[in-house]
Amino acid sequence: MMVMILRVALALMLSALAQAAHADSAPVPLKPDRPGLWRVMTYFDFTTKWVCPERQPTRPFCAIELIHACDARGDDELCERVWPHRRDPDFVKFRQGVPDGHLRYRIDKTRWITKADIERMRKHEREEPWSRTGDLLVTVRVLKCQKMDGGCPPERHARKHAYLLRRIDGLWQSMGWDSESYGYE
Repeated sequence: MMVMILRVALALMLSALAQAAHADSAPVPLKPDRPGLWRVMTYFDFTTKWVCPERQPTRPFCAIELIHACDARGDDELCERVWPHRRDPDFVKFRQGVPDGHLRYRIDKTRWITKADIERMRKHEREEPWSRTGDLLVTVRVLKCQKMDGGCPPERHARKHAYLLRRIDGLWQSMGWDSESYGYE
């Protein structure tokens, strides 16, 4: 009887370890854009091609699309769908909302935040890290263009932003962004 209990306990522990290993190696649900591809977000619907017509962050890409719509349009309703901290004064300054211009953006890199990332954060920051194992780090290149038909800086001047996405109640939320890519590239 004792041997059987030990076997069951061992099987449960191995199963738990296998599930934890699988969680760290789950495929990333968002792929980088091919070189040269720039997505466009404008102030108006009639000049924007939405990939996520429902405009809900049900997928990581939809969250990224809403982040850029929030910036390009300065629309609080769109911002509320993806930014839980939208009332932060620093966040309000981030939004552009310029009818004459547009944003060009491309997904550069994506990857899961790992336990090693969290440990590295603990060593370099005095506060407890606010990212979690399993958050999705998405690095995006952004060009802010002054005119609807151009006025963009050269591609080599694209700014890099990293967004930390977390799935909450079935929707992807942006937990933060940083122009330094969190140092995890």
